[in-house]
Amino acid sequence: PPPPSSSPSSRVTWLLSLAYLGDAFSGFSWQKNAPNPTVEGCLQDALRPLLDGRSELRLACAGRTDAGVSATGQLVSFYAPASLDANLLRDALDSPELRLVGARRMCRGYHATYSTAWRRYAYFLPAETEAASVDEAARLDALLRPLGDGVARDYAALGRGVPAGKETRMLVRHAAAR
Repeated sequence: PPPPSSSPSSRVTWLLSLAYLGDAFSGFSWQKNAPNPTVEGCLQDALRPLLDGRSELRLACAGRTDAGVSATGQLVSFYAPASLDANLLRDALDSPELRLVGARRMCRGYHATYSTAWRRYAYFLPAETEAASVDEAARLDALLRPLGDGVARDYAALGRGVPAGKETRMLVRHAAAR
């Protein structure tokens, strides 16, 4: 979608694509007594000084990660004054643990949680030997393969605090281990 008006007084929606090293964080979501920083907390600390102070910074993400889980393309959206530009975002989000992969303005109605059409998850599991890794992948593949059969399933039981009326059926397009 085309970016919104760039009038100095207008607010725009930004979409950020982030990469981060999971071991440095206690997960994505802010936690009061987390042993390590959270991705959301670091984002808030980095972005808040760039905003105009007129309203609260509210981040929306497309799928949160747990403690220790890395990301290469985590999508996050938020509203900001039109004067904010990608160079300021890039400078604010440049650390060894958390890096901005891309930033772009979106239409006002974009919301990372509800507007994202698909997600890709990849898990890397340790194994004692290469043979053990191959065997484990084969077992996992046999368990996962039926999920990627093109049939939408209801995942309401896996949701916590799902809003009334929110669709909980999903289509897993591909599920495999290797």
